[in-house]
Amino acid sequence: MDPMLLILQLLLSDPKQSAGDSPDKPAAVRAALEKGSALAQIAAADSFADFFKGVLRCYHPSARFYAADRVQAPWDRQAQYAAAGSALVRIGFLGAFSGNHYDMTVAMLTRGTQLRAVVVSDGAPIAYNTNCALEQWVQIARSAAPEGVPAKDADD
Repeated sequence: MDPMLLILQLLLSDPKQSAGDSPDKPAAVRAALEKGSALAQIAAADSFADFFKGVLRCYHPSARFYAADRVQAPWDRQAQYAAAGSALVRIGFLGAFSGNHYDMTVAMLTRGTQLRAVVVSDGAPIAYNTNCALEQWVQIARSAAPEGVPAKDADD
């Protein structure tokens, strides 16, 4: 399956679960999923553009998104992160204060029902938010498997 479709499928499989408060999520992840957060926006995404607007918001909260393009799938370094699927995506955005155009390249990784981002490059003069919840593996949905088929957890 196309890695970007897999990422979107994971996000769209049960957006209410991913945005809700659940005891099996660490407190930092639960806080990041609160309504209005970048991860809540990502979980509610129904398009490629909306998904990457949320990713950009997590790393550069004041930036204005204008484009996202897939550069490579799968990403050459996905094995380094024990990922099952990946894609390298270039996100174009405008600086909030300068209005200048910048690009950042982000690898999106999947493993089971988990998602993670790795910033490969960032052309903005202001450093990206290293506290973005996507810097760690984040549980997106309890199961992306078809109904009646238990999801195999990559950590098992």
